[in-house]
Amino acid sequence: MPVTDGHTNVITPDGTVTSSQLRAGESYARPAGGEHEVVNAATVPLAFVEIELK
Repeated sequence: MPVTDGHTNVITPDGTVTSSQLRAGESYARPAGGEHEVVNAATVPLAFVEIELK
């Protein structure tokens, strides 16, 4: 759940980049599993709470 508005790039091991525009208070989800790196693609700080179901 984003705490602030922001823009991220999610990068997978094969180099695929998926961009997402996040809005504070609007939930965001990705498919479960899979190694990835989340990068703040903006010039301002980004804050979010991540919940993983295992």
